[in-house]
Amino acid sequence: MNTTRVDHVIATEDDQQGLRVLMVMDEPENLCHHSDLLRALGCEVVACDSYSHGLAVLQREAFDFVAVGQGGMAFEGKGVVMRSLEIDRNLPVLVMARNSDMENYLEAMQLGAVDYLEMPVPSEELMRVLRTHLFYSMGHRHDC
Repeated sequence: MNTTRVDHVIATEDDQQGLRVLMVMDEPENLCHHSDLLRALGCEVVACDSYSHGLAVLQREAFDFVAVGQGGMAFEGKGVVMRSLEIDRNLPVLVMARNSDMENYLEAMQLGAVDYLEMPVPSEELMRVLRTHLFYSMGHRHDC
């Protein structure tokens, strides 16, 4: 049986099938970095480099998890958070910010985001969010 490793095993090949993540971020470096981390964790990642592209993809495809960049202080990623949760209120949505902002943090959490983290998100923290909100919600158990 093949396994995916990032410091240690988190998912088997069978568990990875169907775990789809939408990553929406307007910064190419952070988009690539975090998409690569998620792929290393065994996820199928659809990466969008603009909020409008992310919204269009949400209309056509189903996802198990959404990770969205906050954008600037105006919280440009808010539309993706809102639309994701309109489609599926139980869909785990992670907001990632270049710089933490209490107002945007509170707004993200009130909208229904499962977490709000400052970038770059360390792989251990990303694993924690995935374990808590994606793998367990889908009925998978992992010894991470």
